Amino acid sequence: MGEPYPDEYDYDDFADDDEIPPRPSNRGAVGVFLLGWLFLPTAGILLSELQSPWFEVGAVVTLAFIAVFVVAVVRVVRNF
Repeated sequence: MGEPYPDEYDYDDFADDDEIPPRPSNRGAVGVFLLGWLFLPTAGILLSELQSPWFEVGAVVTLAFIAVFVVAVVRVVRNF
């Protein structure tokens, strides 16, 4: 009565988690998305009000952020 059934699985065989590689973290990409959600709409408004030297600096910073945003999107899409 206390004997196990012959078709029971030995659950110790399933406890080997070394074969499953850990997934890469998307924390950085999520942070970039949240910053983009806040920064990109306000960048268009702020850039139009800037004077000549700061307009170019703001435009370069905005373009650099867009490039980082695109890289983060590609990284997240590849992980799925």
